[in-house]
Amino acid sequence: MNEHERAKTELEVTTLRMFGVFFAVLSAFVLVGTFWALDKRSTAVISIASGVALFGVAGISRFAASRIARKLESPRTSDST
Repeated sequence: MNEHERAKTELEVTTLRMFGVFFAVLSAFVLVGTFWALDKRSTAVISIASGVALFGVAGISRFAASRIARKLESPRTSDST
Protein backbone atom coordinates (compact mmCIF):
# COMPACT_ATOMS: atom_id res chain seq x y z
CA MET A 1 0.00 0.00 0.00
CA ASN A 2 1.55 3.28 -1.03
CA GLU A 3 1.44 6.47 1.03
CA HIS A 4 -1.52 7.96 -0.85
CA GLU A 5 -3.67 4.85 -0.36
CA ARG A 6 -2.70 4.69 3.31
CA ALA A 7 -3.65 8.33 3.87
CA LYS A 8 -6.95 7.77 2.07
CA THR A 9 -7.69 4.72 4.22
CA GLU A 10 -6.85 6.63 7.40
CA LEU A 11 -9.25 9.36 6.30
CA GLU A 12 -11.97 6.75 5.74
CA VAL A 13 -11.40 5.34 9.23
CA THR A 14 -11.62 8.80 10.78
CA THR A 15 -14.77 9.59 8.80
CA LEU A 16 -16.46 6.35 9.86
CA ARG A 17 -15.57 6.99 13.50
CA MET A 18 -17.01 10.50 13.34
CA PHE A 19 -20.19 9.20 11.69
CA GLY A 20 -20.45 6.68 14.51
CA VAL A 21 -20.14 9.39 17.15
CA PHE A 22 -22.62 11.61 15.31
CA PHE A 23 -25.25 8.88 15.04
CA ALA A 24 -24.72 7.82 18.66
CA VAL A 25 -25.30 11.38 19.89
CA LEU A 26 -28.28 11.77 17.56
CA SER A 27 -29.80 8.53 18.85
CA ALA A 28 -29.31 9.72 22.43
CA PHE A 29 -31.21 12.93 21.63
CA VAL A 30 -34.00 10.94 19.98
CA LEU A 31 -34.29 8.54 22.91
CA VAL A 32 -34.26 11.38 25.46
CA GLY A 33 -36.88 13.18 23.37
CA THR A 34 -39.05 10.08 23.54
CA PHE A 35 -40.02 11.00 27.10
CA TRP A 36 -42.01 13.96 25.73
CA ALA A 37 -43.80 11.64 23.31
CA LEU A 38 -44.95 9.09 25.87
CA ASP A 39 -48.49 10.45 25.94
CA LYS A 40 -49.10 9.07 22.43
CA ARG A 41 -48.23 5.42 22.09
CA SER A 42 -47.62 5.39 18.33
CA THR A 43 -45.31 8.40 18.54
CA ALA A 44 -43.35 6.81 21.38
CA VAL A 45 -42.95 3.53 19.46
CA ILE A 46 -41.70 5.38 16.38
CA SER A 47 -39.28 7.45 18.47
CA ILE A 48 -37.89 4.38 20.23
CA ALA A 49 -37.53 2.51 16.94
CA SER A 50 -35.78 5.50 15.38
CA GLY A 51 -33.40 5.84 18.31
CA VAL A 52 -32.53 2.15 18.23
CA ALA A 53 -32.02 2.25 14.45
CA LEU A 54 -29.73 5.28 14.74
CA PHE A 55 -27.78 3.59 17.51
CA GLY A 56 -27.45 0.51 15.28
CA VAL A 57 -26.06 2.63 12.47
CA ALA A 58 -23.59 4.13 14.93
CA GLY A 59 -22.48 0.69 16.06
CA ILE A 60 -22.08 -0.60 12.51
CA SER A 61 -20.09 2.49 11.55
CA ARG A 62 -17.75 2.15 14.54
CA PHE A 63 -17.34 -1.59 13.90
CA ALA A 64 -16.44 -0.96 10.25
CA ALA A 65 -13.93 1.70 11.29
CA SER A 66 -12.26 -0.66 13.75
CA ARG A 67 -12.06 -3.45 11.15
CA ILE A 68 -10.47 -1.15 8.57
CA ALA A 69 -8.08 0.28 11.18
CA ARG A 70 -7.05 -3.22 12.20
CA LYS A 71 -6.31 -4.13 8.59
CA LEU A 72 -4.35 -0.90 8.23
CA GLU A 73 -2.22 -1.60 11.32
CA SER A 74 -1.36 -5.18 10.44
CA PRO A 75 -0.51 -5.47 6.74
CA ARG A 76 -0.41 -8.92 5.23
CA THR A 77 3.01 -10.50 5.38
CA SER A 78 2.14 -13.26 2.93
CA ASP A 79 2.72 -10.89 -0.02
CA SER A 80 6.47 -10.90 0.50
CA THR A 81 8.38 -13.94 -0.69
